[in-house]
Amino acid sequence: MKLKFKDRYEYSGYWENLVELERDAEREFHLNEIMSLSGKEREKKGRAVLNLKGSFLGTIVGDFLVYRFYREDMPDHQINVGDVVLVSRKHPLKDGIEGTVFEKAKNFITVVFSQKLPQGKKWRIDLFVNDITFKRMLGSLEFFEKGYSLFDEKIILGNKKPEVCHEELEFFDKNLNEFQKEAVKRAVCSPQLFLIHGPPGTGKTTTLLEVILQHIKKGNKILASADSNTAVDNIVEGLIKRGVNVVRIGHPARLKKELLDVSIDAQVEKHPKYQEIK
Repeated sequence: MKLKFKDRYEYSGYWENLVELERDAEREFHLNEIMSLSGKEREKKGRAVLNLKGSFLGTIVGDFLVYRFYREDMPDHQINVGDVVLVSRKHPLKDGIEGTVFEKAKNFITVVFSQKLPQGKKWRIDLFVNDITFKRMLGSLEFFEKGYSLFDEKIILGNKKPEVCHEELEFFDKNLNEFQKEAVKRAVCSPQLFLIHGPPGTGKTTTLLEVILQHIKKGNKILASADSNTAVDNIVEGLIKRGVNVVRIGHPARLKKELLDVSIDAQVEKHPKYQEIK
């Protein structure tokens, strides 16, 4: 893997190529499988569910339409909450409509759509590629290539090491161990970048929550992100428990139900002028 780059253009070109390769591979995998396998064969692999009955449940924040698809003898499948799926009556690649899985149980899958589904008695759900993730990665690379990033360019290009310092703090969480305290001290006063590394169950999220609280104490506005919706939800829940005013950004279908009230869509709808603007 290349770690050093001469300029923004070389950096963006290198990573754009890799993102496109991954995107194409994932898309081709699902498209080829849908074209080459029968519905029953794909169902056996756990990447499709056939012969589903569907019903409209209503809308959720953001005016997304919610449909539930159910079957008494639902087979085992790999479709999970947050996945992008194609919902169709017969042919996924001809009449399939993209949706996002909102909820799943033993005998039903709930999917959220941005458009109304046509009439139908039997439905098929296919696991599909989530193109949004790739579009966002490519958009970020384009943003950096144009010189819009406020982050130190030399660090991103691998030509400069980030500064690391140490600051004495009064901790909010009195149960932090010495390693966590040291990580918080360094992270809070490092102006550019700090990496907290450790295996599962070592308290990285707890440490991160303390870092966020320390920055809030300094009067900073914080944008916290993670590589999965579950990880973001864990951060949000931890901050709420600590009394922090949080706005959860993201597709409502990919959030825990308990966090819908703090989603940006819900907070916009609560605004007194929402109906007037709408």
